[in-house]
Amino acid sequence: TQGWKQKLSVYSARNELVSPAGFPPSDITTDRKQLSWLHELDVGFGGLTLGIDRLVEGVSNFNPSTGGAVFDRALGSTGLFGQFSTEWEKNDLQIGWRHDRNSAYGSNNTYNVALGREIASGTRMYFSHGTAFKGPTANDLYWPSDTFTDPDPFGSFGDR
Repeated sequence: TQGWKQKLSVYSARNELVSPAGFPPSDITTDRKQLSWLHELDVGFGGLTLGIDRLVEGVSNFNPSTGGAVFDRALGSTGLFGQFSTEWEKNDLQIGWRHDRNSAYGSNNTYNVALGREIASGTRMYFSHGTAFKGPTANDLYWPSDTFTDPDPFGSFGDR
């Protein structure tokens, strides 16, 4: 439909690490699967972007010396987001929000807002503020053992 674009992205990766001489010896496998669905809409007076991200990450550690699993864990994360941008006269406005829900550390909201203005021909001034975070990966949480020590995401002006 005119005024509406969408994009679906699928990603998959597998990492295998064999450490026969390590202490303890281990075979570590990490699997990542990600799906993103992005919608861009022209709403007449600006642009609206909406989307969803889904990430599933698994990590397992097998000890070949004992023949047993040290750990086998899975994490899931879903993010919903939206961003609106518009221009009028010599001004720009952008407002965004994101909600993430993760099986290990719960939910987190982030946002951004920016205002720009043309101050001279070819020169713009911007003011912006936003929050951010990076949630821990399976390796952050469970390596070198299955100890789940600090589930807090790494934040920046977060509103946890």
